[in-house]
Amino acid sequence: MQFTPEFVDSVIGKIKSKFDEQRNEYYAKHKSFLNRKNSCERKLSTVEDRLIDETLSKEDYTRIKDEIKATIAGIDKQINGLDKVKEVNIDIVSEIISLTKDIYNVYMRSPEPLQKKFIGMFFDRFEVKDGVIIKYCYSPLFEGLMHFKVLNYKTSEFKKPIENNVDSNFIITPNLGD
Repeated sequence: MQFTPEFVDSVIGKIKSKFDEQRNEYYAKHKSFLNRKNSCERKLSTVEDRLIDETLSKEDYTRIKDEIKATIAGIDKQINGLDKVKEVNIDIVSEIISLTKDIYNVYMRSPEPLQKKFIGMFFDRFEVKDGVIIKYCYSPLFEGLMHFKVLNYKTSEFKKPIENNVDSNFIITPNLGD
């Protein structure tokens, strides 16, 4: 299966737009955190100057310095959290674009547990006879995508499916939770 080029372009356009919004939000928050940190560092510098010119006692200096350092550590922690979210977002965007452009290769490169998740996302159920899939039903999501003609069959050579040694007819339903 593959998405039509028009659908791929549409998805990528929307992803880029959403990513740009999130990036702008990231930079605004990051700038705000840096401004707060710089403000704290200026306060610390002022407190140090007051200690040196003896307008502030050593005890007050230590107390104020510890409060400012704790605030700076909290801001650094928020900046690190913000940076981790940004890294996760770019990884997700990259994977969505890859999946949209080439479902088959993303599926084939994925580890087996993720492949099972993909199967559950693509298909609702399979009917099997003598270890061979004889009928399959797309998931409602992919059925809808086929209906709107944004998903169609990819024309390429496929490997022969592996046959199972099962003698009875049965229906397999992918389990998204496994």
